[in-house]
Amino acid sequence: MCGRYQRRSDKQRIAEAFKHGNVDSLFLELVPDYNASPGKMHPVIVWDEREGLRSLQMMYWKFLPSFATDPKNFKLSTTNADSANLLTSRMWKDSFLKRPCLIPADTFIEWQTDGRAKLPWMFAMQENELFALGGIWRHWRSPDGQSQMDTYAVITVKPNELVDQTTHHDRMPLIVKRSDCQRWLEPGNPKQPPVDLLRPFDSDQMKAWRTDARINSVKNNDPTLSEELKGRRRPTNRDVRVNEICTDFVHYFACLHAPPAHRRTDSLSHFASGWWAPKPNDCHDNVSHLVRLNPHLKPALGWIFGLKDPSGRC
Repeated sequence: MCGRYQRRSDKQRIAEAFKHGNVDSLFLELVPDYNASPGKMHPVIVWDEREGLRSLQMMYWKFLPSFATDPKNFKLSTTNADSANLLTSRMWKDSFLKRPCLIPADTFIEWQTDGRAKLPWMFAMQENELFALGGIWRHWRSPDGQSQMDTYAVITVKPNELVDQTTHHDRMPLIVKRSDCQRWLEPGNPKQPPVDLLRPFDSDQMKAWRTDARINSVKNNDPTLSEELKGRRRPTNRDVRVNEICTDFVHYFACLHAPPAHRRTDSLSHFASGWWAPKPNDCHDNVSHLVRLNPHLKPALGWIFGLKDPSGRC
């Protein structure tokens, strides 16, 4: 899912990056938004059929269908639209075929769950360039006709390797390549919608870092929210493999010590979790814990991981 992103660029830089011509359609000056959240107005790029060009407009981040009577009391979660449902859901289909949009962003945030804690990870392009999230929009009008506004949802797709390894989420926001922006925005053949663009962005072109949990609160909105949390780094492929082997060792312990009734595959993990809950992104602590759990494993772990001291650190 995508519940937060950052936009540091002003409307002139957005116009240059995405080559939209109608800058004057947005009379407001855009100040940087370091904690863009649902339920607020944000700049969105759409295709203006009458003018035949891209236009920047302010929209409300929460897609409001025709049956929504009050934005504040509308409980259905519509900040994100699952790509798998775009052509099957009556709520999304018409907007996907007729009203796609692009949301300018400099970073987006996903959270890693660690017990009750929500640990924010920030994602950006390798060269820090502005990019576009793919979305859909519709115009909403209140039943009494007193209120109306354009609303949008960010489309989500399956995660790429980077998002999966850092947060273990099953979704990430759709990122539309610059070369595909025109095809995404301009209405085409409704019988051939751009479903091939609904795919994860290449993780090799992205980077990630842990940021301060202050970003979890929408009340905070300042440049320091973009800073990397010291002492944290992106897990490498080696980290992932180390943690897989650590988990295998714990299951081996469980198999040795569990009562016969618990040796079935479906209950082994539950039994093992009574000793140890692995930390998904910290191979050092995981290996150290295994050595403390059974010192006799140190030679084997040292051979596999190259331990450098008795504490079991890599």
